[in-house]
Amino acid sequence: MLPKISLLALFGLSFALGFAQPTIQVTPQALAGWSFTGTDQPSMAARSTLTLPPSAQLARTFATAALTLRVSTRPAIGLTATDWPVLEIGAAALVFLRDGETGKLALVLGTHSPVELPGSYALDVDGRSVDPLTVTFAREGAVGKVEAVGQKLSFPADPAGGPGLEVVASAGAGHDWSFDRLEVALPAGATVVPGAAERPFAGSRSGAAAGAPERERAGAETNPRISRFESDAEPDPAGAPGVAASAPAPAGAGTLEIFTPPAIRHGRADAVRKTVATGLQK
Repeated sequence: MLPKISLLALFGLSFALGFAQPTIQVTPQALAGWSFTGTDQPSMAARSTLTLPPSAQLARTFATAALTLRVSTRPAIGLTATDWPVLEIGAAALVFLRDGETGKLALVLGTHSPVELPGSYALDVDGRSVDPLTVTFAREGAVGKVEAVGQKLSFPADPAGGPGLEVVASAGAGHDWSFDRLEVALPAGATVVPGAAERPFAGSRSGAAAGAPERERAGAETNPRISRFESDAEPDPAGAPGVAASAPAPAGAGTLEIFTPPAIRHGRADAVRKTVATGLQK
């Protein structure tokens, strides 16, 4: 089994990044600005719900030090690590994994050992979550946060190695990954740059790579200790110590949109799956 979370310091959690957050709703009809691997925009747009085919990826880089990813999904999780869906924000990866007949979540920060998050979710006979999972995955400067399966957690995040944060959703090898909801909330004051309709999508001939996001340093020294977890029923204490406030995003900060050929894979989903699978065997 993976190492459990140790309670090192208690402090309140807030997933709000501001009262007026620019929010990007990702739907089959609103995919401008996103890059695709293993699929393309016309194939995605033809579906009634946002669905990644097996092994496909959806990715976008945002020029900000803080963002919140909100997801509602019923992932199908296979028996092998290659079938586990993965969400990433920079060097932090959230893995939807299977432990026997139960669904779990694990967090991998950089190259550090994976940490099993508290709570679990029921799977049906096909390995799909019986109930929709609502996940909030956030990065606020030097602090990362996860809210899922009735728990709230906070962890120190490695410093970004580049000017922005890359969001990546990677489907497992054996199943589609459908989303009832997928949205990105940016800090108040950030400017969302919508992908213009005439802009080519990744994989089109005119959509060659305009650059590539600089990955967060895999070998950062930050200790990936989980600092807090609590049930949803427990109120968050206000003004609790222990977390340095993240600097607000500069006014006018926009999104950095990267268009890459479909052969280029984003993030490090394969590596974190292997890391979690190895940890389960210990």
